[in-house]
Amino acid sequence: TALHWSCWYNNEPLSTLLLDSGADPSREDGAGYNCLHMSASTGALDCVRLVLGRRKELLNRRGGENGVTPLLAAVQKGDSSVVAALVTSGADVNCQEETSKRTPLHYALYTKKKDLFEYLLQHGADITKTDHRGTTIIHRCCTIQDAGFLKAVLSFGRSLPRKLSTHTALSAAHTTTPLGRALQMGDGEGATPVIVACQNGNLEQLTMLVEAGAPVSNKDKFQRCALHHCVENPATECAEYLLRAIPSLL
Repeated sequence: TALHWSCWYNNEPLSTLLLDSGADPSREDGAGYNCLHMSASTGALDCVRLVLGRRKELLNRRGGENGVTPLLAAVQKGDSSVVAALVTSGADVNCQEETSKRTPLHYALYTKKKDLFEYLLQHGADITKTDHRGTTIIHRCCTIQDAGFLKAVLSFGRSLPRKLSTHTALSAAHTTTPLGRALQMGDGEGATPVIVACQNGNLEQLTMLVEAGAPVSNKDKFQRCALHHCVENPATECAEYLLRAIPSLL
């Protein structure tokens, strides 16, 4: 519609005129997106604010064949100002795309937007949410070379209040915090974050995980532990680290 195109180009005066003349902001285009999706996906901040002021119920409305919310669209675009406008208006930071089950946090990692990644963590992102492959954000952080994202998750997780379990321990892995649970979770194949770090030869992430209290001896669905996966990797640094840190793995 005319309103879709006006929002696409962030033409606030024209969008205001169209809305005042009766244009329906909830009307979807052929792909299933309304004008708030359109504004968020193009970084049209003025029109995002305009539409939210008129029809706030569109804030978490899904659109398109993948079931994308305006926040997911904004994170995919990588526009921090639009993301902030949506979040402060009450957007669900833990919404999941219907097909991939990815969250805004997953997409902030995929687009390598560390500022958005940290912003979402600070505004309630759930680090135990899994995508269609059963991978949490910690799993995904262990597949890339930039360890800064995992460092941000661990720092955020440690800042949360902790309730120690009956087996009192200082490490996050022995608490009932989201971080403690995420460090132990297996993906669709049962691989823990430690295993994933070893699969990808990411020594820095492996070191951070172990120091945070992540379990090292847990096995995947094929009964393979982290050391088994180190053997399959031509780089030996992860295996050497594990054997130095935990000789009992042999």
